[in-house]
Amino acid sequence: MSTLAQDLFGPTGDMLTSCLQPPPQSLPLSETRFDMTFHVSALGVLEVIPANPQLGALVISSGIHGNETAPIEILNKLVAALITGQLQAKRPLLLIMGHPAAMRVQQRFIEINMNRLFLGEHKKSGINPSEDARRAACLEKCVADFHSRHPVSEHYDLHTAIRTSHIERFALYPYREDSCPSALHMHTLAAMGVSALIHQHRPATTFSAHSARTCKADSFTVELGRVKPFGHNELSQFDDLYHTLSKRMHGETPGEGASRITHFDVAHEIIHQGDMFDLHVPEHADNFTPFAPGTTIWESADAAYRVADQEEYIVFPNTQVPKGQRAGLMLRRRPSA
Repeated sequence: MSTLAQDLFGPTGDMLTSCLQPPPQSLPLSETRFDMTFHVSALGVLEVIPANPQLGALVISSGIHGNETAPIEILNKLVAALITGQLQAKRPLLLIMGHPAAMRVQQRFIEINMNRLFLGEHKKSGINPSEDARRAACLEKCVADFHSRHPVSEHYDLHTAIRTSHIERFALYPYREDSCPSALHMHTLAAMGVSALIHQHRPATTFSAHSARTCKADSFTVELGRVKPFGHNELSQFDDLYHTLSKRMHGETPGEGASRITHFDVAHEIIHQGDMFDLHVPEHADNFTPFAPGTTIWESADAAYRVADQEEYIVFPNTQVPKGQRAGLMLRRRPSA
């Protein structure tokens, strides 16, 4: 085992184990092997720089919510393959295990949903100095430092959902006035097994939105199924994702398949209105549950939202969020081209 694996990832040479067993080792640490330089500047944040980089840098993140274990285990497997030379990077990589403190207790977050704290949101009064805010600030700095040396062109933020879904694997594309997904990235998503893409309708404060705006990267939040505890994921079910990410690390273009992806636009963002807010959606409704025109989705003391003249679908319904935060998204299917 290399000095890097021992010093950075503990006696097992495992990045996940190092995140789950604090305190962290002394950082930063670096080592060059297999014509790649490995550098860790923060717990769970690994740079991999090939000797002769090709293409723009790639960011892969997981564990922004600490209980979303399958993406964490997939990224851990990719890191292990790089460290042992089974995989060879041809472009700069920034590989991130997002929230080690939440991972240790297998919770989405400690106090505040970290995936609402990017683009400086963590600095707002009443949020600092939570563990979630400190980690969001750390990840912003890591991305900025890396981007200044290796411009980021592509970011996949891997997640799993807290509920089942009529469409198991889907992705969200952050709102950008100046860009739309390229054919390359549509083929990449299709190769990952993604079958739906949600186009965001306004700026957000998620991690993928942060890299999209600050790095001008093609960034995606990728949902890979339902949350399970560590050790309960059948990783062979994600072989397509693993091999697709391996190809992108190597600078290879995945095969055809973009036509299999259905596109959705956000028709309405459901915001929790406070004490009188009533979401007329079953607590355990699946993502992409359809609602007919005229259906009342939510009501409050002085407002309501009803589906207009086209069927709409709900994703991420959740009343257990504070007032003013997102309680779900209503989508409309784009007409086929």
